[in-house]
Amino acid sequence: MKKLLIILVCFSLFGAAQAQKVNKKTPLKEVIAIYEDCTVYAGSTDYSFQDIKTKTSFSVRILNIREKGIFSPKIPKNLIDPSKDLEGVPGANPAVVGKRFKLAYTAQDELISITPTK
Repeated sequence: MKKLLIILVCFSLFGAAQAQKVNKKTPLKEVIAIYEDCTVYAGSTDYSFQDIKTKTSFSVRILNIREKGIFSPKIPKNLIDPSKDLEGVPGANPAVVGKRFKLAYTAQDELISITPTK
């Protein structure tokens, strides 16, 4: 009986761990927003958007350096101005400012991805 209980506990813990992995990658909430701006810092970049439905502005912070063991959302590379002749820190890419993007979140409100929409 004791062995059966231990086996059941192990399976339930394994199942919970698998469910967390799925939830991290499965979008449960999506927001359509207009890209407004970005601010690049040494270790991260803040991307500013305006929600299409609520008209409220919000920002998301993405680490610039990927660290092992830390989930990093998938984002388009063209959100930051690619110009080579910039003076100072780059800002938002003028070609995509004002465009619509879909932001996908987990149940824990962690950003999974930013993808362009039409």
